[in-house]
Amino acid sequence: EIKAEDNKSESVIKNDLAADVKKFLDPHSLSSLEKFQCEEVLIEEENVQIYSGKFEDREDKSIVKFTNKMIDIPQRERIQNISLSLKSESGAEYSYFDGILEPKSDENLKTYLPRYNVEIICPASERQIQRFRKAEWVMIYETPKMYESATEKYISDVIGDGSSLNWLQNILDGDKEKERILYSDPHPEKGFVINVDTKWRAHPNCFDVPQAEWISDEKMKVDHLYCLGIARKKGLRSLRDLRGEDLEMLKNLLEKGHETIWKIYGLPKSKLRVFVHYQPQFYQFHVHYTNQLNQMNILPEKAHLLHEIIQNIEMDPFYYKKRTIQFSVNVGVPLHIALKPFLSDSIAEGHESDFSCKRKSDEVHGNDCTSGIRRKKVP
Repeated sequence: EIKAEDNKSESVIKNDLAADVKKFLDPHSLSSLEKFQCEEVLIEEENVQIYSGKFEDREDKSIVKFTNKMIDIPQRERIQNISLSLKSESGAEYSYFDGILEPKSDENLKTYLPRYNVEIICPASERQIQRFRKAEWVMIYETPKMYESATEKYISDVIGDGSSLNWLQNILDGDKEKERILYSDPHPEKGFVINVDTKWRAHPNCFDVPQAEWISDEKMKVDHLYCLGIARKKGLRSLRDLRGEDLEMLKNLLEKGHETIWKIYGLPKSKLRVFVHYQPQFYQFHVHYTNQLNQMNILPEKAHLLHEIIQNIEMDPFYYKKRTIQFSVNVGVPLHIALKPFLSDSIAEGHESDFSCKRKSDEVHGNDCTSGIRRKKVP
């Protein structure tokens, strides 16, 4: 009977895995964007264009992102003339391609084929689409009370049953993106994986080029270095969840990150920026490693240096549970709506609330302050 139950459970797991695979776009099946129908322009600027739409054989939405390598991004009507060559994929909705524009009518352009980095997210959730849509932003001063009353529920809703993080678990388990892994500590509570982030576009193709040859590859640009350290600990979602018991893991993320990146890429720790985002892109605790020359994703209201995080927790094991954290959020997205009852529209009130409590009381003892907002527009 026990053996029968085990076989049954194994069968259910296999069926669930098969269902997961079916719902994601198979990046190996794409050789062009001919079947992509653009429905919305999310961003259309000189160096980047992002579109939302659907593939012909799918009901769900997708995001297609272009960043140019040689000349301006093509107009929307020319998207379908882009041929694709797969570079890497997450095993879920994210896949990355080299794209070449192949004009069908302009003979002059056929001798000069513009190349692009192409990122496809399929299926794309409304939250993912909203991340790229131009919008008004507001500054949030999130007190512990606001986090417990609104933000934590929002995070739980985003994570849901956990299936949205299956792609991440695949990386941690070594089932996906093995070619990108730089270091792995298997400990379930203190362990982590360090890998090459897909945002590092000027990295040699991990599929084709052996790791030993990366540093000498002509495509390598260490100035653009971008790696990611992903914690294995279950339930460690963000900066807010860090406690004194996580110090060993945090110190290892810092030290092993320095050692690994120096060993593989020759970049010393004096030139490496290591930081954490709040709010993060996904809710499994992770750390960003970038060359100090790389200015991507380091807005002061979003990035928290790992070295300072460690010092703060050494002073108080519950530091990030108690403190008020400032960050920005798009107006009208679910997180903003969840926090809206706590916000004030008056700039004057916002200034008053910032200083109405002593910093020690607010950040160390966790006393609540009425929070204000300051508005900004995306340029």
